[in-house]
Amino acid sequence: MDRRFLNFVGIKAAALKKQLATGRGDGVFLAWIAANAKFKGTELEIAQWSAYVEMRVPTDPETREYFNAQYRKYGPKREDIATFVDLLDLDDYVSLGGKGEAFGTESQAEQNARDKASKLLHFSQVLSCLACSGCGYENK
Repeated sequence: MDRRFLNFVGIKAAALKKQLATGRGDGVFLAWIAANAKFKGTELEIAQWSAYVEMRVPTDPETREYFNAQYRKYGPKREDIATFVDLLDLDDYVSLGGKGEAFGTESQAEQNARDKASKLLHFSQVLSCLACSGCGYENK
C-alpha cells in the first residue's frame, strides 16, 4: 500500500522517510505531503483512489498467499478481515500490543490498544485531507 500511495501522489520513498525520521506530528507530515506531492489530484480523483484502496482485496495467487499468511499470523479467528485496509488495521492493532481475536473478547487494555490503532492515519484519510480546502483541519 505504501508504494501505491507514493506512486499516486508522486513522492519518493526516501524523501518521505527523511520527513518521518524527524518524529513530528501527523499534521506536519500532511502539510509536507500536500506541499511536495507532484500529483495533487482533484477531489473526485482522490475520492476514487481512496475508495479503491479501501475496497482493494488480493486478486492474484501470490498476493492471496501473502494476505492469508498475515491474516493467519495476526487474527485467524477474525471474520471481519477482507480488504487490505482491514489487514492494515489488524496489523496496526497487533503491533500496538493487541491480540488478533474478535472484538468484544479483549480486556480494557486491549480495547485501549485497539482504539489507539484505529486512530492511526490511513492513506485514504490523508488523501481526503489533501483534497480539502477549508475544512478547519489544523496542521500542528
